[in-house]
Amino acid sequence: LHRPRLAQAPRQQQQQRRRQQLLRQQLLRQQPRRRQQQPQQHQLRPQQQRRQLQQQQLRRRRQASQRQPLQLNFLVEDSDTTGLIPATSTTTAAFIDQAFWPLDNNALELYNGLNGVLSGTPSYTTSFLGYGAAISLSQASSQYVYISPTVIPLDSRSFTIEAWIYPTGFTA
Repeated sequence: LHRPRLAQAPRQQQQQRRRQQLLRQQLLRQQPRRRQQQPQQHQLRPQQQRRQLQQQQLRRRRQASQRQPLQLNFLVEDSDTTGLIPATSTTTAAFIDQAFWPLDNNALELYNGLNGVLSGTPSYTTSFLGYGAAISLSQASSQYVYISPTVIPLDSRSFTIEAWIYPTGFTA
């Protein structure tokens, strides 16, 4: 008996699908299981990113503290009735590799205790990222953050300052 071709087509499609399924199963058995070998990668939340950054900075600070301390030489002059008596003294300051002032509602430094002093009562605004705050300084009100020059001797070595600044206006 002759069967119509239309009846054979679905059966051939089923057989072809079954062969493809068997082939996929064989390939999966031969390949190593990637999901078990590799941990899942996921995106960190902003708080986790900040915590991770702080931990990295703390590790760098610990490594830096194992370096040689900075030697400071200075001249001290004292006077008496006969004139000036020069004297030389050497002191060793703690090695400071970096300092971090987030200026998040205060002028505290996070790692070394090298706190700044706010002058002119600056205001704070919500940060761009949505957590914390950002300091807002006004030149007209003589607002600034004072950090003692004895904390880090910026006049005797090269240094880098990094800041995110959002100017709201310029005057000529």
